[in-house]
Amino acid sequence: MLEKVIIVVVVAVVVLAAGVAWWFENGSASHNEGGHAADVDSNELTKLEK
Repeated sequence: MLEKVIIVVVVAVVVLAAGVAWWFENGSASHNEGGHAADVDSNELTKLEK
């Protein structure tokens, strides 16, 4: 039982962290120079994966 609780908590933390990172990438940071640079980097990574 304890293992299941730990797994659920870890998954929730990872999902929350991913959501916060996405929000910073597409929300607040998109108005700054750094936000655009981050978007370019992520686009280049996406091209490399394909």
